[in-house]
Amino acid sequence: MRKLLIASFLLLSAITWGQEIEEEEVDASNPLSKGWNIYQIFRIKPNLLDMQNIVNFTTDKWFYRGAIDYNKAHPGDLNYGSTSFLVAKLFKLSPNNQSWKSQLGVGVVISDSKLNGFSGGVNLVGIQSNKKWKFVELFTYQVNNTIEAQYGIYYKFTKDGLWEVR
Repeated sequence: MRKLLIASFLLLSAITWGQEIEEEEVDASNPLSKGWNIYQIFRIKPNLLDMQNIVNFTTDKWFYRGAIDYNKAHPGDLNYGSTSFLVAKLFKLSPNNQSWKSQLGVGVVISDSKLNGFSGGVNLVGIQSNKKWKFVELFTYQVNNTIEAQYGIYYKFTKDGLWEVR
């Protein structure tokens, strides 16, 4: 099943790679920033480190995300947690103006989890930003009754937005 998820991600990436992408500054903390966005999240817990590797690819109209979660107990081995792939169609709810930019994506997700097995469901992804603030939302519901919600509020310290706090 994991091989199917990886193959699907690579195929969809190859299909979208050939599409024209509008030149836009890439924003690493914005999942809907056009182009590739690759990062790793660490969640530190007592005697456990949760890690998530994420690859996003966004065009004018589509958002793709592949993720692999794993953890490491201290002391202990690295353990697989889950793999997921989602695709969302992007919409603009209202015309963007000079001060605020807003995007919303609605789509589907498939996942394979060590804890919950194989599943699928729906997701919503959104972002609202201006020169100083950014609000990012990702909500996923799957048929095995798992829910994932990630929300971020960012404040940009510098004019170019290279330094920010979440």
